[in-house]
Amino acid sequence: MNVAALGSSGSPEILTQVADKLLVPGAGRDAAMKETASGTSSSGSSTSIQVKGFLLKSYTPAEASVDLAFATETGDLARTTFSMRWLDGDWKVKPSDDGATFGHISQVRDLSGFILWSGV
Repeated sequence: MNVAALGSSGSPEILTQVADKLLVPGAGRDAAMKETASGTSSSGSSTSIQVKGFLLKSYTPAEASVDLAFATETGDLARTTFSMRWLDGDWKVKPSDDGATFGHISQVRDLSGFILWSGV
């Protein structure tokens, strides 16, 4: 959830910290950090999001695939998929080799089928 929320900040400083602390080390993290340093990161945007729900697509104690539902600033609902790996006592996002931290984003009509996520 932190990668999605913080990654939508558009701040190069925050994106660098997200990549360093919340991504699985390897070629994907290196590519994400390089994009962030050069100011060409495609994973961050100037549109902030609010996490609304999630769905475990697959799970083992070492890896998981998570669909994340979120709302944009305009109230539109969308979903994307994160590949996760358990590493050093925490779940971290496993980016693709090109540095992308999530899969294709698609719009959804409602949150049916998602486990709802809300703040206090």
